[in-house]
Amino acid sequence: MRSILAAFFVTPALLSHQVALADTSLSVPAFTLGISSYSGRNTYFEHLDQPYPPASFTLSSTNQTSTVISLDSFQDVLHVANGGKNGSGGGQPWLSWVETTLNLQASDGYQITGVAFSASTYAIHKRPFVPSNATNVESGPHINHAWSNAAISAPGTSGPLPELYHVEGFTTPVAVGWNLSNTTGLSNIDLIMEVWGTVRTGVTFYNIGGGEQGEQKAYGTTELYYVNPMLTVYTAALPVPEPATYAMFATGALVLLGTRRRKSS
Repeated sequence: MRSILAAFFVTPALLSHQVALADTSLSVPAFTLGISSYSGRNTYFEHLDQPYPPASFTLSSTNQTSTVISLDSFQDVLHVANGGKNGSGGGQPWLSWVETTLNLQASDGYQITGVAFSASTYAIHKRPFVPSNATNVESGPHINHAWSNAAISAPGTSGPLPELYHVEGFTTPVAVGWNLSNTTGLSNIDLIMEVWGTVRTGVTFYNIGGGEQGEQKAYGTTELYYVNPMLTVYTAALPVPEPATYAMFATGALVLLGTRRRKSS
């Protein structure tokens, strides 16, 4: 019988698809947010010829120190199933990703101190049907990965996107996410982020009868879900000078003015 792993790690061509932008701006007291770009891929959607959901998000909560935003479209695009409803497509890696650039502009009197992404991900493995009288059963493995790359930069610039988490081989929910600090103190920043998921179901070979003529194969299904993808923007109010500070500035200005007058005379 042939080896199950002989051609297991074949990577398909990666084709990015531009996705329609829906409600792509948000304004809260501390900052404004807009989506500069949004693209992605979902093999399952393409296989079934389904349209991509447009980029969208909703405000969950906001205050002076943090704003939580639900990344609604991420949850839909990042659900990927290898094998589909009828078991087709098994054996090849199916993947999904979202790549987006978000622009954040701090409001007057505020600063953006950092940004965080959080979600939960899990996978479901379903073995294929194999007849009870099958012999020489060789079951292919189920594989799933989830990872994300992200970075903060000045608007319009880009650089390497470090991988901030990578988990694999999970079935029960796993919390994933990352935190990035605005170490440069920029009031206007671009958040460039990628969120990925990939699944694969190996071929299960078995025999009905004897010899090579009786060899059969079947595919199970592996599904990966992202649940409640959220973006949290951390902010802080800029310090307001005390009245005594203003008085000190005024006194210093008067001293400088008097010094210049004496020098000119």
